[in-house]
Amino acid sequence: RSRCGAVFGAALALAVAAGCTPSPSSALTPSASAATSATTAAASASPTATPTPTPTWSADQAAAIEAVNNFTDAEDRIGADPSAFTEKQMTDLLSEFSGGEVLEATVRWHLLLKKNGYRLLGAMKILSTNATKPADNGRGIEVAVTRCQDQRQGTVVDKDGKPVTGDDFEFSEYNLRQFAVRRPTGEAAFRVFGFATINGKCP
Repeated sequence: RSRCGAVFGAALALAVAAGCTPSPSSALTPSASAATSATTAAASASPTATPTPTPTWSADQAAAIEAVNNFTDAEDRIGADPSAFTEKQMTDLLSEFSGGEVLEATVRWHLLLKKNGYRLLGAMKILSTNATKPADNGRGIEVAVTRCQDQRQGTVVDKDGKPVTGDDFEFSEYNLRQFAVRRPTGEAAFRVFGFATINGKCP
C-alpha cells in the first residue's frame, strides 16, 4: 500500500486512474553512529562529492508540485486525528487541492479511519520528485508528478496506539506514486485529479 503525505496520506485499496489518493513531507534522519578519529580523518581526506543539480521547474510544474504538497498536507492534518473532523470539514479542506474521484475516495478513507477509531502515525521521506512538461488534455493543463516515497516509518494505529494489520491498513516499504495534477480550463489553481502506484525504480 502507498502513503501520500508527510505523516502519510491515504492508503487506499484502489488505484485511481489519471483523469478518472503535509509543506513538503518531513525527511527521516537516521541516527549517526559514533565516528572514530581514524574514520573522521579518512573522510576529511576524501574528495568532496559533486551535488546532483536541482531540477529547474516551469511555473506550471512548480504549481503542480505545490498542489501535491498541499493535498498531502491536508491528508496529514485529517489522518493525524480523523475523529476531530466531520465529513463536511474533510471535504471542504481536501476540495481545495483535489477533485473528482480522488476527493471522494480520500474522504471515504478518512471516514473509515474515523469509524474504526484509527489514525495515521509516522513520518515519510520523499526520495525523489519528477514532473512532466505541462500539456493541454482538453480539460485543462495537466502535469504528472511522480514521487518515490520511503514509507517504512508509517503505520495506522488504533485508539490504544497499537499498529493495525490488514490489506487496507498496511504500507509497502517504498512506493512510486504518480499524481495527475490538473488546472481545469477557466480555473486558476492546479488540483489532484488522479493518482496510482506505477512500476519503476524506487528507491
